[in-house]
Amino acid sequence: MELSAALGLSSKCAECLLAVKYRQRNSRGEMCGGPMYVMRRAIRPRWLGALLGGIFALSTLLASFGIGDMTQSNSIAAALERAFGAPALLTGVVVSALALAILSGGIRSIARAASLVVPAMALLYLGAAAGGAAGTAAASAVDALRYGVSRGVFSNEAGMGSAAISAACAATDSPVRQGYLNMTATVLDTMVVCTVTGLAICCSGVLEGTVHSGAALTIAAFETVLGPAGAAVAAVCVALFAFSTILGWEYLGEKAFEFLLGTRLVSLYRILFVLLCLLGAGAELELVFAVSDLFNALMVLPNLICLLLCSGTVARELLSYETARKSRGR
Repeated sequence: MELSAALGLSSKCAECLLAVKYRQRNSRGEMCGGPMYVMRRAIRPRWLGALLGGIFALSTLLASFGIGDMTQSNSIAAALERAFGAPALLTGVVVSALALAILSGGIRSIARAASLVVPAMALLYLGAAAGGAAGTAAASAVDALRYGVSRGVFSNEAGMGSAAISAACAATDSPVRQGYLNMTATVLDTMVVCTVTGLAICCSGVLEGTVHSGAALTIAAFETVLGPAGAAVAAVCVALFAFSTILGWEYLGEKAFEFLLGTRLVSLYRILFVLLCLLGAGAELELVFAVSDLFNALMVLPNLICLLLCSGTVARELLSYETARKSRGR
């Protein structure tokens, strides 16, 4: 996962840079962008750009139901059931209802909710991990590569192009600066939070003879050192992280839907998204992750083709920005 994140830093920078450079406003005056817009506006011949843009947008739409919806509601249900014994169906109903209430408010409502949840939960989660570390001092190479890369992409989305859709909405006039900024998410998501999680699981001893998987495995690891309180903290953190991901991915899927079909039918997408959120809470974990990996791959292929075709543009933008920065003495 760490190696895939290190390699993904450049692709995250490039895709977010291009998203800002080629973004445009929709009929409601909102800023829209992402690989599908880059493909349509920058790739020649135009039919190829339109084809790749359509494939990417459709893949993003499908991926929003997997990585950003069913998988996350499944993690929330598993975490709360492991820590508090909450039924999966009840969790699914509550999460779906909360998501619908927030999503009805549009992008500003989504942004407010995420900005409140994520920073506090990151500090709380890392604080619990530090406390556990203070209290306590093999897969094959093929499996490590397969699962490491897929879960690395799952955590930081580098190379998928999804982060570029939200980056295009940033209040910035510098594509390069936004590309640099988005690189930090890869470091924090995978190299910090996921590494802390992996070390906590490995050091706890819960891997030997465990019946747990997914979020429940992480909670069991924290519980070995911090007891029921540690399990509760980990469960709450997992639930809130996953819920913020649901909100963010709904926006990404909505923008892909808008690219394909316009803004008039967006409410139908929101309803379907919420219904699948409810379904995902009780689905089998292996099936949910398999579907998510498939949809992720469908996004990666056209996005990487776009990055290769636009690599010259990225290089020129970076060179121009660095030259101007050095001339200013900063």
